Amino acid sequence: MKYFIYLDFYIHPGADGTDWAYKNGTGPLFGGAPAGNAVVAPATSSVKATPTAAGTYDIWCDPQGDSCDLTIDGGSDVVSRARLPVYVPLATDTKNCSMEFCYNSKQDVIGLNPDYHLWKK
Repeated sequence: MKYFIYLDFYIHPGADGTDWAYKNGTGPLFGGAPAGNAVVAPATSSVKATPTAAGTYDIWCDPQGDSCDLTIDGGSDVVSRARLPVYVPLATDTKNCSMEFCYNSKQDVIGLNPDYHLWKK
């Protein structure tokens, strides 16, 4: 079997017999619950991405996948693109947007692009 592992990730076998990829600093080797055994708490609307002092957001999305790494409550979390609106507000300034994000003049993320197809209503 072949595995492709991105830098800063590791593979660990789950209790269900499936191999799982974890970002370094998370998962069973770092004190977290292993996949397949985890008790998942429901997401609440009070959990939001933590803005920087400048009011921007530290977000990186995998260009070949569906996962996005963002800062939530001061720590790093991974969420799917479709769930980004739960954590990150829509941008009010839409002059500089591409794909899912809008940027300021320094190319820092200021919010989500309200016209992006995944969350456009």
